[in-house]
Formats: sequence, structure tokens, C-alpha cells
Amino acid sequence: MIKTSYFSKYKEPNGISIALSTPNWFTGEKYLNLNPNYDMLNEYKHTNNEVKYYHQYLDILEKLDPIKVLDDLDGKVLLCYEKSGTFCHRKLFSNWIQEKTGIIIPEHDYDILSFRNEYNFLSNFYPVSFIINNQIWESTENIYQAWKTLDLKDREQIRCVQPSVAKKLGKTVKMCDNWDEYKVQLMKKLLDLKFNKKEHPGLCKLLLETENRKIVEGNYWCDNFFGVCYCRKCNGLHGKNILGKMLMKKRTELRNENN
Repeated sequence: MIKTSYFSKYKEPNGISIALSTPNWFTGEKYLNLNPNYDMLNEYKHTNNEVKYYHQYLDILEKLDPIKVLDDLDGKVLLCYEKSGTFCHRKLFSNWIQEKTGIIIPEHDYDILSFRNEYNFLSNFYPVSFIINNQIWESTENIYQAWKTLDLKDREQIRCVQPSVAKKLGKTVKMCDNWDEYKVQLMKKLLDLKFNKKEHPGLCKLLLETENRKIVEGNYWCDNFFGVCYCRKCNGLHGKNILGKMLMKKRTELRNENN
């Protein structure tokens, strides 16, 4: 897997420069194909025009074969100068690769790659209560799995169990005919319920505190639709990360509400 970082933070042997110049201490490899050129850098320093810089750098990227670049840089951490979360060409490169191949390139020790530990609140298993049709539901996972079916008895059974059990039960019910078309729309509604500033201000605060980090629903159970699977078979190569993208969009909506 390729990752990205910046010189003052990452000083391990597998760091590789994609910058025009390097710090005096840096003795590692350089990958010149991803360098911006001097003219565009100088213009950006004087104008701070991020849009123009993006298009100029995209012209450089479009001349490359993304698969070859991935092969060349496998296991490397790409380095430039800007800190995590700021505008820089390594970020533009990782976005370009994801657009071309679907492969996510995370920022080392910055991006959120799983919904565990301090980021467990992002998980659909996270305990948070909702009242729907005068009934209490204890997680978005329970609601999501229950709405796979129109059978009210199955829904009630799923409502009353732990989220992990609800997920298992959701695989046994008679599915709605239009489930594949409806599931993304339902997930969006569930995120709107979960990250509601009036009902759950603490969760909204936690989501906003992830700042500009990329959010990836990393897993090992081959969910490459809502997440990205890192098992040996999938190896993180096929994930659409729909849930991660929806969470980042919800974060932007919350931020805009505060402005």
C-alpha cells in the first residue's frame, strides 16, 4: 500500500520524495514523475491560485499510467513539505489515483482507516438511541438491517438484539425487491438522524473534530461497497468507500451549518 506524509514528520527509510527539492537531511529516493515544475510552483507562490495549480498538476498526472505509478511506488510513503490536511500536490495525486483506479491512498498517521477505538462513533454499531414509530432503536445498524425486509415480525426481532446480531439476522430475511436501489438513500437518512445537532450534539462535535481527514470504512469482511476491505484477497484495491464518503459529506454539511 502507498501512503503519503511530509518531510518533517516522516523520516523512515521507505519515504520517497515527490518534491522538486528536499531537506538537507533527506538521503532517500526521489520519484521525479510526480514533481510539479518550477514555473507552476513560482506562480502559485505569488498568486495562491489553488484552482489553476490543480489543473496544471493534473496535466502532469494525465501523462502518466496510474497502474505503473502504483507498481513503482508500492510500499512507499510519498513525501512533500506541506502538513497533513493542507493543500498540496501529494493530496492531488492521491485523489487522482482514487478517481482513476478506485484505490485509496491514505495519509500516514492522519487519515481514519477504520471505525475502531476513538473513531468507533463512526460505526453503525455505535450505541445511539432513536425513536421510530414509537419504538426505541439502539443503533443505525439495527435500523438498516431491519429495513431490508417488509416483514414486521422480522423487523421487531432485529430491533431487539445487539447490532452484531442484527447484522447476522439481516442476511436471513426476505429482502425488499428494490433494496439495492434503496440502501444508499436509507444510509443517508440514518446518518442525518445520527448526526443531528439538536438530538446528538456530542456526535456532531466528534465528527467535526475529524477536521479534513479522509474517512475510510476499513474492514476485513469483504465489504467493498460501503467500505474498503483489507483482507489478503481484496488488499484494499476495490473499495468504493460509500459510507466513508457519506460521512465526509455529512461533516461538510455540519461545518456549513456552523458558518
